[in-house]
Amino acid sequence: MRARRAGPSLANVLAAERGGLVQELTAVVLEQALASCRTWLDAGMEVRVAVNLAARTLGDAWLPVAVGRLLERYDVPGRL
Repeated sequence: MRARRAGPSLANVLAAERGGLVQELTAVVLEQALASCRTWLDAGMEVRVAVNLAARTLGDAWLPVAVGRLLERYDVPGRL
């Protein structure tokens, strides 16, 4: 089951791309997703979350580091 779109609108994503802010937007969305996972875990629910990423961020060295740090910060298992 897919939840309604909760992230930034397409217009905001395009504006971030034009302004060179894709990395910052990605970091904010990842943090919100993992914070939500922590909230759900604390409520006894294991909810898998997916985050759509801009293709250009997939090869960026900061991405796996940022995801790892956020997983640790929110104590969320990587399987979720």
